Amino acid sequence: QSFGFPVVAGETAELEMVRPDRKCRIVEMRVAESEWDGGPARLASLRDITEGREAAEQEVRLAEERVARAAAEAGARRAHMLASASRVLSESFDSDLSLMRLAELAVSDFAEWCIIDLAHSSTRIDRHTVAHANAAQASIAAELRTLNPGLEAPRGPANSIRNRRAEFIGALDNAA
Repeated sequence: QSFGFPVVAGETAELEMVRPDRKCRIVEMRVAESEWDGGPARLASLRDITEGREAAEQEVRLAEERVARAAAEAGARRAHMLASASRVLSESFDSDLSLMRLAELAVSDFAEWCIIDLAHSSTRIDRHTVAHANAAQASIAAELRTLNPGLEAPRGPANSIRNRRAEFIGALDNAA
């Protein structure tokens, strides 16, 4: 106990040591059992691990900063999208034009596809707008525009109307 804590042979302990220049260093202490002058002894070795510890802490700080920056950038993108959507909605009283511009905004900013369907009470759904981020998909968009989502469909607009909840469709297939 000459160090002020139990010293166990074969185990490693971390200590803070103050150097003569008053700088604090973190050291790793290892203790091994040995003999000295025919009697039992313990040999303690110290290794300065301050720089490794500081590098690991810096790496953690940088990772936290990257996460915070990504969250801030995502927030800025959302704010920009909302501001752009507000601008689009305030530019015209023509609802058809506004919905088409909203779909174009969505595919220019964050979506690959944007399909807007309008529900007329609970009797009919009309496909209003289909937009795609890639102009090469125009023929598929035109085909999707002609499809009328039925009220019986198990997913998509009909499901959203029945359950009164938005539905995210991650990939389009024939069932969508």
